[in-house]
Amino acid sequence: MEIFSKILSNTDITKRLGFPTIALNHFSFPEEDHHYVHFLVNDSSTQNGWKFRLSKRQNSNYPKPAMTGDWLKFVETRGLKQGDQVILRKLVDEAGGVNYSIAVRKMIKLFGNVIYVDQDEAGA
Repeated sequence: MEIFSKILSNTDITKRLGFPTIALNHFSFPEEDHHYVHFLVNDSSTQNGWKFRLSKRQNSNYPKPAMTGDWLKFVETRGLKQGDQVILRKLVDEAGGVNYSIAVRKMIKLFGNVIYVDQDEAGA
């Protein structure tokens, strides 16, 4: 199940990934007043596992979630640039266990048109 896909901004690749508020529904925060959760994400293209931290504002009507942790290492390893796209997915197994995966689509300009190609297909 796709949690979200996002075209990356400059802030996303230099500081933290701005996380869609609606996607918070896919994560369980340990306690109501606990404002962050760590989770592991599988990256099948590099065979790496990444430990991301999803945090939200405390005591606010607008939680403004953001993803940090290994996020900037992920950006560097995958050579992400502004305009590239990431897709975060949640997989629930038969026993109810949850696994997360992330995919990258590189932005390519071809004859003045922007197209997106899976990173493996782009040769990156």
